[in-house]
Amino acid sequence: MNFFELVAKAEAEYAKASAERVGRHVAVQFNVRGEGEGAFYVEVKEDGQIDVQPWEYNDRNVLVFVSTEDALAVVTGKKKLSKLFEENAAEGSYEDALAFDAISFKAPVKKTAAKTTTAKTAVAKKTTVAKKTTAAKKTATAKTAAAKTTTAKTAATKTAAAKTTTAKTATAKTAATKTAAKTAAAKTATVKAAATKTTTAKTAVAKKAAAKK
Repeated sequence: MNFFELVAKAEAEYAKASAERVGRHVAVQFNVRGEGEGAFYVEVKEDGQIDVQPWEYNDRNVLVFVSTEDALAVVTGKKKLSKLFEENAAEGSYEDALAFDAISFKAPVKKTAAKTTTAKTAVAKKTTVAKKTTAAKKTATAKTAAAKTTTAKTAATKTAAAKTTTAKTATAKTAATKTAAKTAAAKTATVKAAATKTTTAKTAVAKKAAAKK
């Protein structure tokens, strides 16, 4: 990590941090040696704002001499600034170093909880709406399917009834036709038989008359 990347990292970290508990103005200059060699400072202002700039701070309260790794540890809150005094890597006001250590790098719990609750509520609402919509669609689909089934059954019933009626009518007509045919045949046979008897009788009478002569 070069010097400018280190400063950019410091700016990003302190932009998320809170200096409300520092309670004073504190300026810390970091003299970095090694890979990210250079000087930058972190200033906590009286109103709690934190400023990071890539150059020296003449009226600094604390001056530290660190490697890139130690500088990263301090600006990310993983290492206390006051610890550098114990390592003989810092000079200036130890009290100001302790005040600087009061910077908080953790996001407020309440805000996070509120955002999480809001997000969960939004998800729950979306889920409920989705379930209701799905249920409504399923119910509408079921009703439509039931209506179609009922219509189909009714149509099938009517068709079957019509076929049955037609079949019965045809059967009745056929039976009537057969009965009429039988009746006609019987009448014809009766007429023929009567005619035959009449002719036979006339012939017999004629024969008797001829014999008498």
